Amino acid sequence: MDDGVAPTLSLDEPSVPQQYTVGEDILIEASTTNFADFKWTVVASLSKNPVLPDFTVTQQPYSQNLSYTWDTSGRLPGSFYLGVAARKGDVLMYEFTAFLITLVVHDMWVEMSADGAPSPRYDHDAVWTGNEMFVWGGRDNVNYFATGGVYTPWADAWTATSLVNAPSGRTGFSMTWCGDRAIVWGGFANGSYLDDGAAYFPASDTWVPISSQNAPAARADHRAVWTGTFLIVWGGEASSTTLNDGGIYDPATDTWTALEGANRPSARKNHGMAWVDTGLIVWGGVSFNALSDGYFYEFASDEWSEISSTNAPNARFDHHCAYLPARGMVVCGGEDGFGPLADGGAYDPVSDTWNPIPAAGAPDAYFDSSVELAGQYVFSWGGFNNGFSFDGGLYDLNTGTWRDVTDENSPEGRSEASSVWTGSVIIIWSGKVSGGYTDTGFYYFP
Repeated sequence: MDDGVAPTLSLDEPSVPQQYTVGEDILIEASTTNFADFKWTVVASLSKNPVLPDFTVTQQPYSQNLSYTWDTSGRLPGSFYLGVAARKGDVLMYEFTAFLITLVVHDMWVEMSADGAPSPRYDHDAVWTGNEMFVWGGRDNVNYFATGGVYTPWADAWTATSLVNAPSGRTGFSMTWCGDRAIVWGGFANGSYLDDGAAYFPASDTWVPISSQNAPAARADHRAVWTGTFLIVWGGEASSTTLNDGGIYDPATDTWTALEGANRPSARKNHGMAWVDTGLIVWGGVSFNALSDGYFYEFASDEWSEISSTNAPNARFDHHCAYLPARGMVVCGGEDGFGPLADGGAYDPVSDTWNPIPAAGAPDAYFDSSVELAGQYVFSWGGFNNGFSFDGGLYDLNTGTWRDVTDENSPEGRSEASSVWTGSVIIIWSGKVSGGYTDTGFYYFP
């Protein structure tokens, strides 16, 4: 008989964030008080507090302590929360770990579902929200797209995004993940540079236009970063003129403040830009020629200062640029106006020094390849140079060496695809392919 008192649960293992290889055993241990007449259920979910779990791992009856070894063979790679539920009579209680469990494979490609994916395109953008990938915008030979989609890796499923209050279709825009929303701003479409934007909230599938009062002048091929509080937009091009100004957007108040500052960098577009703890780094880009200089913007003092150029990469634009505290600012790929580049460098803002990333051992250089900073690795794949490439490589920042990315089950060669790093896998989607465009996508597991 149910006495109406819920079990008290303690999930003991796994007790810290864990990453497992698909096929590995996971030990799950839990204990309870008030355990008479109840059942254990071990569940997995994308949410810490699900209304319904995504799948059940096991069910165990009538014991105070649970000890279960889960063989993960046959599971899809991905990240999820692991937890337990206990039912005593009609009372159901969940207890979840505070950590994600991640199942991975290594040097392997897995194709994503294309069912419900946005239409094929290029020059679009994608961001990782922490649980899902949001893609939006871009174009084909005829259309500028105002459409997008949210991809849920664990479910291998696409959901179309709302068009209500969405920005107009465009390319050359910035799209930045800002905690709980993706902010789209600026860009180019139908012969015009744009100075408007909107925030997309995946949790509610809603767009909210952002203020244009005091926003930077219309532009495309600029860059934007999230500081944790503010969105910073800088540089770009308008009417064939490169720019060296920008703006600071505060989502909390929906207001813009001009970003100029003393000793600011020369005008440029298609540069690299990263937020580094207390300030902003701008490096490279192109104006009349490719550039190889960089500047640090101290947010508190509103001042720019030039960073070291010793051992810095050669001049380039359209390169990948990202920052992780343990790795510094990593620059890789791009082009210099004469051809594509495969090398790069890692910049330490504390010591103001560069550590080169060599071209030796890297995959052949291609235009518009997919480059991502993926933990300890720099991932470079695909692109176009007298043909579409499906080759790639991983540069290990710890060992200073390149290794090949497998060709087995790799995507069709493509350029101008979107790519994101989820924390465990790289997702590549859409882009130009031989004969047109594609709506296919793939995971790559480093």
